[in-house]
Amino acid sequence: GPDCAQGCGRNRFGHDCGGVCSLHSRECRGLRLCTPGAGCHCAPGYLGFNCAIGCVDGKYGVDCRETCGHCASNSTCNIYTGECSMCEPGYYPPNCKQAYVYYSSEPNVTSPEYGKIILTFNPKNIAGHGSPKFYQVQYKEPEGQWINYITKIVPSNATSVSESIKGLSIGILYEVRVLLMDKNFNKYSGDLVKSSQILVKCFIPDTYDYNITTSTDNASTISIFWTYTNETETWCPVKWHEVVWKEDWELLSVVTEDNFTLTDLVPGATLELKVRTVTSGGYAPDSEIVVASLPYKAEMSPVKNLHIVSAHSTTAEIAWEPPRGSGSQKLTYRIIYKCVEQPACAPGCHNTLDVETATDTTSVSLGPLLPFAQYLVTVAVKDGPGSSIYVGTAEIVPQEIPRLSAEKPLRANTSLTVFWDRVPVCSSLFLGYYYKLVKESDSLNVLASGFTEDKSISFHNVTAKEDYIVRVYVVTTAGWNPKVYLTIPVTAAGEGAQDLTVYKCGRTMLGVRWAMKTTNGQEAEYTLTYTQGQDVESYTIKPSHCVVWPHLYCHTLQHLRPNRKYDVMIRVSDKVTQESWGEASVFAITKESFPTAPEGLTLVNVSSTSALIKWRHPLLANGIIRSFVISIEEITQFDPDNCCQDYPLIEIPVKEEKQAYETEVSGLQPASVYSLSVTAKTVGMGSSQHLEVVTSPPNLNYVDLPEIDIRSVTWSWQPQQNTKLDSFSVFSPLIKTRLLLVTDESLLKDQIPSGINNETLNALLYRLIGKQFYFIAEYTQGETITLPLSDGTAKSAWGTPFPFYWASGFSYQLIAAQITEYGGVYNADLAYSTIFIYTRNLIDLRQPN
Repeated sequence: GPDCAQGCGRNRFGHDCGGVCSLHSRECRGLRLCTPGAGCHCAPGYLGFNCAIGCVDGKYGVDCRETCGHCASNSTCNIYTGECSMCEPGYYPPNCKQAYVYYSSEPNVTSPEYGKIILTFNPKNIAGHGSPKFYQVQYKEPEGQWINYITKIVPSNATSVSESIKGLSIGILYEVRVLLMDKNFNKYSGDLVKSSQILVKCFIPDTYDYNITTSTDNASTISIFWTYTNETETWCPVKWHEVVWKEDWELLSVVTEDNFTLTDLVPGATLELKVRTVTSGGYAPDSEIVVASLPYKAEMSPVKNLHIVSAHSTTAEIAWEPPRGSGSQKLTYRIIYKCVEQPACAPGCHNTLDVETATDTTSVSLGPLLPFAQYLVTVAVKDGPGSSIYVGTAEIVPQEIPRLSAEKPLRANTSLTVFWDRVPVCSSLFLGYYYKLVKESDSLNVLASGFTEDKSISFHNVTAKEDYIVRVYVVTTAGWNPKVYLTIPVTAAGEGAQDLTVYKCGRTMLGVRWAMKTTNGQEAEYTLTYTQGQDVESYTIKPSHCVVWPHLYCHTLQHLRPNRKYDVMIRVSDKVTQESWGEASVFAITKESFPTAPEGLTLVNVSSTSALIKWRHPLLANGIIRSFVISIEEITQFDPDNCCQDYPLIEIPVKEEKQAYETEVSGLQPASVYSLSVTAKTVGMGSSQHLEVVTSPPNLNYVDLPEIDIRSVTWSWQPQQNTKLDSFSVFSPLIKTRLLLVTDESLLKDQIPSGINNETLNALLYRLIGKQFYFIAEYTQGETITLPLSDGTAKSAWGTPFPFYWASGFSYQLIAAQITEYGGVYNADLAYSTIFIYTRNLIDLRQPN
């Protein structure tokens, strides 16, 4: 070009672009072009030390410093010349940097009439490329699309052009602009074109009656209502309403509805309010001022001295005093109550709905309530603050009846076993079951009775073929209800093999058990027959007592075929006469399945870190029991910072059937509650039997042993063995008492009671001390005790101190026992004195020296 401002294009250079960079395909890439005065540069379109990097998209020219114009469809320009293959609408090719001709000023707009805008512009105020041939007037509503109103030829030599836009909406804000086009109808409509805004003329009245009204819904709320309606189509449209009050006529709220509510006002307040409507053309006139007043209400305080008068199982009475400052006013009280806790039920209250009542007195009886439940009761003067209290109802004897089990009774000719299922008990804490056995023909004569925690009971020495009734009662901490019970009718089996059952099975074996016939001195013969399809085997057996159930008899069939159904029959007959006494049959498949739950899971012994548990074989193994799996879950702990740990499953291999199994679970935490479960395992895990275990507190060091003065005797406390667990500060709140004990050689042969009245604690001390001891006194930490006591023995909640005599020539030893307890489980830390021999004459401790 004449001023050397244009790039040559691809593979060219020179002032007239006559030079060719290269005959190779790399063209100008990698070449530096040098000119006098300007120095050396990469060819246009390239940069970098070796001039081997092409311009990125959007850049071109020498060192890629130039930016591409408005190329269409976001395409990039020629890296040498900057030319676009096509421009965006409104831009002039080839570089698309210059806009086509456009009007560069804002048009002048007015709205002298309803629905009409007059637009005026000077066609000489132009910018961009080219000469205008046509002009186009456009308008739009806010956020709307541009609408072409008219297109005309630009008048020559005119300095002012006017156009009228008619048929517009009254009171609406419009945006107006003018576009210019060249003879090829090219036009620019981008951001460089300026527009003007104009509100189409509308009418706002000078005065208006809002018909304003107010209402007071309660002592703290005022609602205001009004009406503003356009009476003709020429009125300016309503945008919103403003509510103001006479507090320097401060704005309260902007609303689009024709009402507004003020809340949380002070009772007795008086407000002056007015409304003004905002239209598209500005403010409408203010409404008249309206005055609204709230009723005055004296502040009411809560009731006083809310308390429980009495609480029974299904009713409770509460009382209170009137609020302060109420004087002699006649007040109405509102009472709301609901159940919040039922300790015996899971997951909680069966009914948690609020119950509401009212009274004019200062007491009320609540009911009907749920027994053994906690209620939250709130009492308040109407519309006043409430006072609350928790009320606990008393427990009652259970109204629940155990559910009959789907498991059929086991019937023998001399024994019976019945089963039942537990039901939820909410009336008090569940303990177990009380049972009675009576004959159907004599229901008043109780043959057997007792208590059990299991869901089954066995009776022995019953009469064959006799009809019996078993009654099962729920037992709770409130007792048992003799009027509510489960009735289980059952008939003892006749003579012969009874209740023949397959209790275990394998791929090639079946184990059967049955109840033995009473032979009355006659010798019986037992014939066992089993059938599989067309195959029948029969032989005489000599029955033996079951290892697991000694009162029953068991036999195992071996060398059977896997996964086959077998029919098994046992026939009992007189061995001499061959007279049949009866027969029983059962069928089973030689395939293992899952066992029932172990029976009779009990706690044998527990310490601070271990528990010895015991259980019996499942009633139905349904396979070969390979092991028992013990699961341990820590529920809670006195030391919450160490709760709760995870314990691995314990698997106890089973090598032979036993009547009972036991194992010690170790590694437990002191003063903790655990849930232990035992599950039998065949080819899979069966049902579980659960047991809650509470560990005792840990052994603690004695911090301060008592000072004891025994006249004329020299003795001392033996050194203590420190515990490894440095936990005195954590567990010292579990110390319940300190007892002084003595071992007396002169009374060992008499087996006199120790004087401790707590059987559990007494048994623990006997186990720890290992011989006869006697309770002398209860003492506090740091107390000095003089022996013998001058005024006899002091009373104690832990027992009656033993009034024994010192005997000359016999040996004695004092024991200081520090007693700890958690969840009803005790531990004792013992400190022993040296053994000493009393050498004086007999002295009665109850008499002063």
